[in-house]
Amino acid sequence: MNSSVLAQKTCILATMIITIPMILFGWMNANNSRDRIIAEKEQMLLRIAASLELRFPDSYEGILKHSPQSANEQEKLLLLHKRLQPIIDEVAQRYPEYGMGYGMSTQRIAYYPYRQELFNRPISQWVLNAYDKQEFLLQRRAMSPTWGQPTMSLIYPLCFNGKMIGHIWVNAKLGDINQAIYFAWAQNLVILIITWLGLIFLLQKAFNSIGQELKAFSASIEEKTDNFEQLTTLPELQPLRAAVIGLREGLEQEKDAVQNALLAVHQTLDRITDFFFALDREFRFIYINSKMAEMYRSVVVGQRIWDALPASRGFAAQFEQALAEQISVCYTAFSPTILKWLEISIYPSPHGLTVYMKDIHDQRLAQNQIKEQARLIDLVQDPIMMWDMEGTVIFWNGGAEKSYGWSKAEALGQNILDLIQTQFPQSLDKHMQELLEHGYWEGELVDSCKDGRRVVVKSHWTINKDVSGKVAAVFAINRDITEKRKIEEELARFDSLHTLGEMAAGIGHEVRNPLTTVRGYLQVFSYKGKFREYQEQFHTMIEELDRANSIITEFLSLAKNKSLDMECCNLNDIIRPLFPLLQADGFRLGHDVQLELTDIPNSCFDQKEIRQLILNLVRNGFEAMTSAGQVTIRTYAEPGAIVLVIRDTGTGIPAEMLDKLGTPFLTTKESGTGLGLPVCYRVAERHAAQIAIDTSAQGTTFYVKFNHSK
Repeated sequence: MNSSVLAQKTCILATMIITIPMILFGWMNANNSRDRIIAEKEQMLLRIAASLELRFPDSYEGILKHSPQSANEQEKLLLLHKRLQPIIDEVAQRYPEYGMGYGMSTQRIAYYPYRQELFNRPISQWVLNAYDKQEFLLQRRAMSPTWGQPTMSLIYPLCFNGKMIGHIWVNAKLGDINQAIYFAWAQNLVILIITWLGLIFLLQKAFNSIGQELKAFSASIEEKTDNFEQLTTLPELQPLRAAVIGLREGLEQEKDAVQNALLAVHQTLDRITDFFFALDREFRFIYINSKMAEMYRSVVVGQRIWDALPASRGFAAQFEQALAEQISVCYTAFSPTILKWLEISIYPSPHGLTVYMKDIHDQRLAQNQIKEQARLIDLVQDPIMMWDMEGTVIFWNGGAEKSYGWSKAEALGQNILDLIQTQFPQSLDKHMQELLEHGYWEGELVDSCKDGRRVVVKSHWTINKDVSGKVAAVFAINRDITEKRKIEEELARFDSLHTLGEMAAGIGHEVRNPLTTVRGYLQVFSYKGKFREYQEQFHTMIEELDRANSIITEFLSLAKNKSLDMECCNLNDIIRPLFPLLQADGFRLGHDVQLELTDIPNSCFDQKEIRQLILNLVRNGFEAMTSAGQVTIRTYAEPGAIVLVIRDTGTGIPAEMLDKLGTPFLTTKESGTGLGLPVCYRVAERHAAQIAIDTSAQGTTFYVKFNHSK
């Protein structure tokens, strides 16, 4: 910056620094003058009021005591006016620029300047405030009828024997007060301006001298002359001159060092195997490294990038954004010149752009291959998952989404054990130890789905290692075998039923015949008189034989080769005749039975076996309810099926018993045979029906679904 310009700017700044305080001082002085004049006027109003108070007789009553008894109010006012007006005129001669007068309540008695038409005119209502407060009032903008213009008015109370009997008013025209204020302001302003001009003159003279010396000092520095010794006005600049000389020498050395460093940078950039170049603000090449020059032979320093590399026009927006907003921009693009994928990073500076292009062709091909593999894995129907060693899910394919219910967005980042709540055949620590020792693990697990279902999966686990050989993740492929396991369990149950049925068919008749003979003899003996004392024992033995016969009957119901007597009928017609019997059984045990039968189509049933199935399921419901409960028998139709529903309000079936239901001799009752449900499953099998169970602490529901086609 030119030294004279610096001096001028400094002078202007100093002028402002002086002017602002002087303006503030003038403003404060003006306010003080105004307040002083107003205070003087207020003092004068009080002095005049005090003078009028001293001249006032004792009271209005004292003046009127010599008036006739018959005088009316108007005559009394005239008498008071005649007595007090001379006092007002006397004081007004001394203070003709002030208005004054005596008053009583809102009535004028005597006043100056005197105007006849105002004599009977009431005084302003604000005067009455003095009577309420019993003290003087001062109003600075009261309208005076006597002067006919705004005034500063004082209301001064007149008291006699401690009581206010009237008032004195004194006022001064605001115009006179403002004139005095303006005159005082003018005087202060003239003094302030003269003082300000004197200070500015001295300041200008001082800065002109400083400017001349700074100009000469700047010239000596620009001309690189070190013999500038005359600094009379500013001797403090001598150390600065010495420092400037030292800095100039240092800059010369730094310049050489920077040039050497720049040369080293260029040599380094020429050795790197990636592409590097620099552009000015017009997008012209100002530097290209050797790799760039080798692969892009059309690029020349001084040429615009759009002309040298036409394909770059498609990315002009990125270059212009980086330069305009001074932000780094990074993108990937395919170079048609060298037929490679490049990662292009643009770095801005006030003077242009530096661009670094990295060859990522092989990396891009590998990423595409990985993406294609991931896409193919995503198409696999089996769940495929991967999680790191902390258990955080890092891969979740489409098969996992369909099987477990969680979307990829929901699963990624979650803990795998918290998500699917896997049940392991052994402890998790042993499981992981085996996986890390062998590198893989295979077995069956039980997982949870989003909707709460539990599924059995055949799981294959392997470990993934990073480049350093450290275990980084676990890769798992699961196959849902829940239905397979259910089918296997169903087949096993059917096999046991078939085996039991074959046994029953083989031995049922052989056992039943001897039991019938024994029962007959026991009945005969029970009727003989000599065995009368053993009647209770005979009765017990006959009951036990009947119970054994019942078990044999249920055994025979399991026979595989038992013939069916199928008839076309309505399931509701089978249930209704049974209802009274079931009600009686329920009433005897303290339970209730309800029917909810809907219109259903006819189908083919073995009525005897269906009755046995219903009896077994309803009686199981009775036995499952410890207190008064209810068993509901319901039927309804759905597409392709007729459904029989038997629901109780018992305590539910224990979870550990659910998978074993239908197994012969499996019972939780002290006197149970464990053959009731196997018979039901056997009847359902012979009718090509399926049995489903829904159980909870509020009760159990059996669904028997009979296939039906129109």
